[in-house]
Amino acid sequence: MKAINITRTLFVIAGMILFTSTTLWAGNTAKAPAKALRSVISESVKFPETINKDDLTGTVEVVFSVNEKGKIEISRIKSENQQIIDAVTKQLGELSCNGLNCPTYQQYRIEITFKLV
Repeated sequence: MKAINITRTLFVIAGMILFTSTTLWAGNTAKAPAKALRSVISESVKFPETINKDDLTGTVEVVFSVNEKGKIEISRIKSENQQIIDAVTKQLGELSCNGLNCPTYQQYRIEITFKLV
């Protein structure tokens, strides 16, 4: 009877260690691609020249995912300025995220602000 209780206790402890280590591991890996993706987008999306000439400013909110080919698929884009929406849509459509190892079709949200300095 003592051997059965000790065996059960060891299995419970082993299960708890396995469960906590896998959830911690998954949480850390999910943050790394998101940070890298934000960095790539902030370096790639530039203030469009046509908007610069018109002295337009604004913020665009983009909800997107990355497909298996590394291309960004926009699911929702919102701004008060249609020119900014068009420019961001075009720039994100040309962007490739192949080397980032992002989970496919995970939803990301980013805000990009365009303002004159």
